[in-house]
Amino acid sequence: MGNLVNRDYEPTLAQAGDTVNVPIPPTLVANNILEGGTVQPQNPSLGNAQIVLNTHAEATFQIPDITKVLAVPDLLKLYMQPAVVAIAERIESDVLSLYSQFSSNAAIGTAGVALTEATIDSAETALFQAKVPASAGKYFVVDPTTYSALRQVPRFSEYYSAGEAGLRALVDGTVGKIKDFFVFRSQLVPKTGSGPVNTHNLAFARDAIGLVIRRLPQPLPGTGAIAEYAEMGNFGIRVVMS
Repeated sequence: MGNLVNRDYEPTLAQAGDTVNVPIPPTLVANNILEGGTVQPQNPSLGNAQIVLNTHAEATFQIPDITKVLAVPDLLKLYMQPAVVAIAERIESDVLSLYSQFSSNAAIGTAGVALTEATIDSAETALFQAKVPASAGKYFVVDPTTYSALRQVPRFSEYYSAGEAGLRALVDGTVGKIKDFFVFRSQLVPKTGSGPVNTHNLAFARDAIGLVIRRLPQPLPGTGAIAEYAEMGNFGIRVVMS
């Protein structure tokens, strides 16, 4: 999810508890100007979405034999890899949980009922009616069960009806793209309900969600802790050892 949402936020330095402002384009109207007439100046107000830096995701672990770990770097990887995975999954869960704040369009589909081609079509139509630009990426993030159901829709999973894309879905198990949605699956899609489970799959455009990440500072000198930064794809973590 972190690679599918808007990360073009205000380029300011910020620390925990600060608010980062994400600008939203204003709405303008086109007027007809008659020959010899005058233009009608507009006074648009730039929108603003505020994202508070109130989450500090961490995964701390103890190393029983530091001498052995420093001598064999592969052992450190055995500790580090699950820690990084835990942080990534926390971010994924937090972003997916924003489904409850979606308000522009009503939810579609029925709890406990597999998605159909018509449901996916309705989702794409809703985004089009909301004037999502054709050039903007549209994403469909679903849980594993829904992804499996999509792979079994005959029109999308057979060569005779979907060509090469259908063959990939049938052989490689990759849905790829449906109804102009890039389809992804995540084990962390939220589920609610005690009876028919309501799975909150997300169909959205990139600007529907914003994600702000700021680099944490170095530890205070003299505390006995050392820190290094690891970054990849505009995502970074601070690794502290003490």
